[in-house]
Amino acid sequence: MTPEAKARVQIDQLLQAAGWHVCNIDQVNLHAAQGVAIREFPLNPGHGFADYLLYVNGKACGVIEAKKEGVTLKGVEAQSERYAQGLPAALPAWRRPLPFLFESTGVETQFTNGLDPHPRSRRVFAFFRPEMLGKWLQTAVPVSPNLVAVGTLPSHEPAAGYLPTGTFLARMQHMPELVTQWGQGGANYQLWPAQIKAVQNLEKSLAANKPKALIQMATGSGKTFTAISFIYRLIKFGGARRVLFLVDRGNLGRQTKKEFDQYASPYNSYKFGEEFIVQHLQGNQVDTSARVVICTIQRMFSLLKGKELPPEADEESAEGAESLFKDPEPIGYNPAFPIELFDIVVTDEAHRSIYNLWRQVLEYYDAYLVGLTATPNKQTFGFFNQNLVMEYGHTQAVADGVVECIDPKPAERVCDPACGTGGFLFSAHQHVVDHHPNLTKDEKKHLKESAFVGFELVQATARVCAMNLLLHGIGSEKSVPVRVGDALGADPGDRFEVVLANPPFGKKSSTVIVGEDGRTSTEKDTIERDDFWATTSNKQLNFVQHIKTLLAIHGRAAVVLPDNVLFEGGAGETIRKKLLHECDLHTLLRLPTGLFYAQGVKANVLFFDKKPASEKPWTQKLWIYDLRTNKHFTLKTNPLRRADLAEFVQLYKVGKRHERVETWSAENPDGRWRAYSYDELIARDKTSLDIFWLKDESLADSDNLPAPAVIAQEIVEDLQAALEQFKLIAGDLGAEVPEEAV
Repeated sequence: MTPEAKARVQIDQLLQAAGWHVCNIDQVNLHAAQGVAIREFPLNPGHGFADYLLYVNGKACGVIEAKKEGVTLKGVEAQSERYAQGLPAALPAWRRPLPFLFESTGVETQFTNGLDPHPRSRRVFAFFRPEMLGKWLQTAVPVSPNLVAVGTLPSHEPAAGYLPTGTFLARMQHMPELVTQWGQGGANYQLWPAQIKAVQNLEKSLAANKPKALIQMATGSGKTFTAISFIYRLIKFGGARRVLFLVDRGNLGRQTKKEFDQYASPYNSYKFGEEFIVQHLQGNQVDTSARVVICTIQRMFSLLKGKELPPEADEESAEGAESLFKDPEPIGYNPAFPIELFDIVVTDEAHRSIYNLWRQVLEYYDAYLVGLTATPNKQTFGFFNQNLVMEYGHTQAVADGVVECIDPKPAERVCDPACGTGGFLFSAHQHVVDHHPNLTKDEKKHLKESAFVGFELVQATARVCAMNLLLHGIGSEKSVPVRVGDALGADPGDRFEVVLANPPFGKKSSTVIVGEDGRTSTEKDTIERDDFWATTSNKQLNFVQHIKTLLAIHGRAAVVLPDNVLFEGGAGETIRKKLLHECDLHTLLRLPTGLFYAQGVKANVLFFDKKPASEKPWTQKLWIYDLRTNKHFTLKTNPLRRADLAEFVQLYKVGKRHERVETWSAENPDGRWRAYSYDELIARDKTSLDIFWLKDESLADSDNLPAPAVIAQEIVEDLQAALEQFKLIAGDLGAEVPEEAV
């Protein structure tokens, strides 16, 4: 059998499995089935023979171009298009040219839906059933803007004449405005800013016909609520027939089903489960009336394989369930689960589901794929075609990693003396909620009303912060957790078990002066406080001293600081010596360049605990993790992710710091985790903590040079950092320095 003949046998089998009647031209019976595929059909002169001509309900609708296995199908659609234009005029057709184009080797199949606006060729696992093509043909009338009026409706209600016409893609390009607040009485709902961005960007991605999209949201940021919000809109307005929601284990499936049932429509008085059927699949049959099917990925894999899944396999994570499937054979087409069964597949914990067995599930259905994850890796981004429609950014990634190390508890108070828009505070709040699911009534009240306090100098920023905190369940109209004013101005008197901060970069401090007429002015000055170790105009050094004051005895702090705090002499040296003696300065995280300061200043995170007065120094060892050397992160092409902090968090040993072990040694000079004793630190010039030991690979080996764009960026950042330091020196010498420089 020739390769061409073998391909046609496989194509025949796939068509028949999908419910097509396959025949030669001399055996044609258009009424033999709803879908008829005719081999070697002669077309108009100049158009050749269609390898297969497809009929649905007695009218031609598409063609299949057959190729032998191994042929690259990209570009072959031009041949299919020629066939689609060559149907004799006397033959009935749904439309001309024929809208459905397939190219197939029997192993690989490409499909183009000519009913879509701006059609694109896409890979499909097998052929669609004739019934599916028939439905598409029957609803393929253009979507009228009058039916789905975007931005012109008098309310958030969809237009009265709304009909799910056109293809899914066409409908996605005419979506109504997103409702961000709804409900009344005690049942009020609100999308947080990050959730709004996720929904809007996903809909833009779908409207652009991008097959995959990745949503990165921190744990506890409402990923499931966000997913339910966009799923509801995709069904109600996008006309999605059915959505598959894949979870990692059965318990998450039950939680997800509960959240679907509790979700109230922004457009009517119904709950999601009252308006659309939601099935938590625990057997072997999909309810065809269900609009959402929640299922573990291991169960869906077993269904596609035609095998029973032991009940206990649903209850362990997908990672542990892989061992249950011994045979390595790939999934084949299963007629009980046609490829068009779902329009949308949402996979939670997407960073786990793209590997090995489970990846086959994601690639089986002809559906838009949406991944949800808090910790994507490079493989995750690659699988989703780098289409990250939502991320929470490097600053929040660092905040989440830092908070995980600090590990705030339900009964503790947390302060951020330079809170900005509140990133550290709501990260700490979410950490407590996630790690303590059985909070008492008093603990919940404490978390809401008194656990978190922020200070912010800029009033407008403070308002944004207060709004963000309220959206996360922190504070109330009567109890606002943000205090407006210069945190460095005075000791507030409050003491906190936890202090988290990313102070603003700059040399001078400022005090807001309120005159008798109520007007305010800002004056540069030097902060002098009795509770400070040293007097300095360096804002970051003053924040270190201020944080020491804010901490209760045995309280813990994590502070983002620029490199100059580690090596600056004078007051800097004094403060570092005091910090090493009076506090336990136990950890230093060296962050990559250019993440926190626009000028390219290098940043670090200092971790220290406040201790009672003692003649002996409290710091025994300073553990340093170098996330900078040979790390070339960029803000856009290679941004720092939460996953990049995973090793540091693991080595930090939360609650078990006495068990820390260095990864650096003489035998492993590339280890990024190293400890220095108090005696080693105090013996260094100016007690400098600017310590590094890793060899820069780009200096030692030209083959390890980063990309030219990265090199150029790093040069710019280094020059900017040097310029900023010179400006600070000039300011100290009395020169006029522009305000934006300080």
